[in-house]
Amino acid sequence: MTLEAQKSEIIKWVSKLTDNEILDEILKLREKEESSAEQPLRKFGSGKHIFTYVAEDFNEPLEDFKEYME
Repeated sequence: MTLEAQKSEIIKWVSKLTDNEILDEILKLREKEESSAEQPLRKFGSGKHIFTYVAEDFNEPLEDFKEYME
């Protein structure tokens, strides 16, 4: 099914809806999607303050995977 056909199906489905609560929720989802698209992209390293502790053996091989590493 092409994108245009999918859009057409969705429009037909929405046009048949009579429950205002469902229509309101659909509109809220659309607004949420539009507002999230306008947010700026995250910059590399912007979350570096989240981790405050890293164990000394962080890069050491795990015992659980020892047989796979042989």
